[in-house]
Amino acid sequence: MLKRIVIVDVIVIAVGFVLRAYIGGFAIGVEVSAWLGLVTFLLALFLALVRRRQELLALSASAATHRRALADHTRELLDQMIGRVTAATLVACMIYSVPDVTERLGTRWAHFTIPFVVFGMFRYLYLAEHTDQGEDPARVLLGDLPLQLAIVLWIGTYLVLLYGPQVLAALRG
Repeated sequence: MLKRIVIVDVIVIAVGFVLRAYIGGFAIGVEVSAWLGLVTFLLALFLALVRRRQELLALSASAATHRRALADHTRELLDQMIGRVTAATLVACMIYSVPDVTERLGTRWAHFTIPFVVFGMFRYLYLAEHTDQGEDPARVLLGDLPLQLAIVLWIGTYLVLLYGPQVLAALRG
């Protein structure tokens, strides 16, 4: 029922991803920080809004019959929400990567991962806007080499930051 109410529909999706993150953390015995919960919420909200926008554009007049909440969404409203959520997500990622990750992971260089996050979000927006691919995030990810490269570099940077000093110490010792 909640998925039929405009704006609530995308919030429900985002909350679902946050619950999955907390349940996953509980299942493996890792505490999920509030900042990670916030970043997860905002990123899922970003993806849900872009998907709604793509559905609205693709289905136009028949959008409301496909999904009830689309009857009340407009492209302009979705564009405004996407812009604000994009900014909020990037700021939350930046804040999360500096004090929270620094403290938890013991590296003060986590902010070097931020350019990959910025590129990934902007690339996804570009693909959604110019190639109408925003309806299926998995397909976008699997089909776009620059986006895949950004994710690999993001993960690689974290691995180097976390394990590089230990590997260097082991090689020296």
